[in-house]
Amino acid sequence: MNPLIPIEYALILTALFVFIAVWMGWKSSGGAGTGKRLTITALRGATALLLMLIALNPGRWRQEDSGSEKRWAVMIDRSLSMDVKDEKGGMSRWEKAHTCLMKIDQFAGMPKDYYTFSAGLEEKLNSPEDMKKLKADGASTDITGTGEKLIDIYKAGRSGLAGMIIISDGHQIAPSKEGEFALRARAECMPVYAFVPGGKVPGKNISITASRRYYTAFIGETLSIQTFVKNTNMGNTGISLELSCNGRNPETKKLQIENNSTAECEFKMKFPQKGIYRITLSAGHIAGDGVQDDDQTEIMVSVINEKINILMIEGQPFWDSKFLSQALRKNPNINLTNIYRLSETRYFEVKTDESGASESEVPIFPDNIKDLAAFDIVIFGKGIEYFLNNKRINLLKVYLKDSGGALLLARAKPYSENLPGFETLEPVKWGEAVSREYRWEPTEAGTASGIFGDFLPGINNRIWNELPMLKYAYRCPELNSFSEVLAQGKVSSSSGAGSSFPVLISRKYGKGIVTALNSEGLWTWDFFPSGKGNGAFYGEFWLQLIHWMARHSDYLPGFNMALRLNKTSVLPGEPVTALISARDTASEKSDILINVFKNSQLIDSIKPVFDEDGSSGSAIIVPGKTGILTVELRYKENSKDMTLHSMLFVKRPPEEGDELSADPAFLKKICEDSGGRLIANDEIEFMKKEKDILPEQGNAVWIPLWDNWMLLCVIVFLAGAECFIRRRNGML
Repeated sequence: MNPLIPIEYALILTALFVFIAVWMGWKSSGGAGTGKRLTITALRGATALLLMLIALNPGRWRQEDSGSEKRWAVMIDRSLSMDVKDEKGGMSRWEKAHTCLMKIDQFAGMPKDYYTFSAGLEEKLNSPEDMKKLKADGASTDITGTGEKLIDIYKAGRSGLAGMIIISDGHQIAPSKEGEFALRARAECMPVYAFVPGGKVPGKNISITASRRYYTAFIGETLSIQTFVKNTNMGNTGISLELSCNGRNPETKKLQIENNSTAECEFKMKFPQKGIYRITLSAGHIAGDGVQDDDQTEIMVSVINEKINILMIEGQPFWDSKFLSQALRKNPNINLTNIYRLSETRYFEVKTDESGASESEVPIFPDNIKDLAAFDIVIFGKGIEYFLNNKRINLLKVYLKDSGGALLLARAKPYSENLPGFETLEPVKWGEAVSREYRWEPTEAGTASGIFGDFLPGINNRIWNELPMLKYAYRCPELNSFSEVLAQGKVSSSSGAGSSFPVLISRKYGKGIVTALNSEGLWTWDFFPSGKGNGAFYGEFWLQLIHWMARHSDYLPGFNMALRLNKTSVLPGEPVTALISARDTASEKSDILINVFKNSQLIDSIKPVFDEDGSSGSAIIVPGKTGILTVELRYKENSKDMTLHSMLFVKRPPEEGDELSADPAFLKKICEDSGGRLIANDEIEFMKKEKDILPEQGNAVWIPLWDNWMLLCVIVFLAGAECFIRRRNGML
């Protein structure tokens, strides 16, 4: 049966319809004798049953003859990974594929063609025995490309393609197009079936990765480079990890790594002058390592000498603001301007040179975007409602959104009660005050952002448990859009339930960034350090947070243009877009160039294309050979040459020997999306005929049984007989 609705619902409706028809027939024939009443009811029920039989649509499937022979294409993978001997009895995958092919060859009534493939479609085999003349030594594998090629061949030929059977370990090397291949196969009614020989092959490898491949640093700044060394099936082993800068001054650290674990190593560096530095991290040659390419990694550090200009505004000065100002003024890479409110009519402005202090009777604040954009970062303490009005709040929004500024709320909620307009800038909505002791605890998002691990101690560093506990903060019942919690405050079990709340929250706002530090009393980290060697952490904490914010705004300190790559790791020939944004949209763009260097040699120079308003531009880079490329944005500003850099890592294309494990999941998705299925490993032994795994060939059509004149005559006769009896007995 093939009803229009699910069969279970159709049967329920049939029973209900027949019951109602019988009941109505019985109730409407009460004036007749018992015999005639039973006859009328039976005729009514039979008529209803036949009508519902039509609705159930009984019939049979019949295969339509397309007029041409339909054949099955059997694809046999001949790539190097098929030579792995991981089948029963030490049999290779290639030998198992031959056994499978012999089984399929026995299926009667199933026209078949056999093809080998590796990087592409290869030769057509006359019989499975021809496989014995070949070896599994193909240098690459392209399952989807070969499948699409076969579809094209059969569509152009005389024979149609009924479907495909793929015998492969599913180890796709070429760029995958499984979605397109499966969609084409399904559209052409060509289901794909697959048999996957082989299994998991445990590889041995030591791999080195850095948490980031590109850093921006300031002259004299201590830069922390986090490195991770992963040990896969190499047993407990020791290695010497070497760091070198521009091929010189190597530094070595000894690491002992347990089997199937990852060790973390940190290098600290300072850079004496402006420039581009290439850092190489290498473990040297390790015996037994199956993949040598990842025993070394390279990163790039761009060192700039521009200072960070900071505006700090404090309406309620306290120890927090005093300690923070002192920490920032000590740093030679920072120009700090402080604005304090001492009373309702006394406001002080103190620049980097403290001899230049000035006093005002009205709140001091930059009143135009040019003056405000001169600061890379604006820091708010408490009492900002004394400085801000609607005009200045709107100016802040332009500063962040269009000028790529950075705003730091350094003392939790920066105003009392509410501050309409400003609340839309904040990363969080403020809740009730927290007055229980808590510790800082970095989050996974904080590690991913780089603030913890690259700039500040990582998520598992002991220092977070050694610093003095803090006491004052706010609950944050809701995050605003595009906000991330980088650290949370964990309330100690001794002071209440072990709950948590956000203490460091960051939000991207247009081209700029807003960061809220939901803690007060951080000055105790400097005044009462509770761990050995933690005395300098307070100043380091603020400096690293400032540097992190400066880098995460679109514009670096001292630059009015920004460079970003839409991809930082690509294969050769894969296009990359260099994205440029400009603060000054009216400036001349004719002198701007994108230069691409490899090993300090210029290999390409591209003129970027800007949009109509000059705020953004782009250039397409198509890398050639593998290696690390330096992408440079060069432009002039006030007759001064300015350069910005980014790094592009051109990966080596994957090879057969990189990973030898079978990948049945890849082929399973192709099969199911095309209307076929995966053939299980043990199933192949019991297949006797084509129908064990495959549907009948061709396009089937449903032939209903009720579509004939005899059934119609029976229904008319039954209905007419009931009508005749009713009329003869005066019931009509």
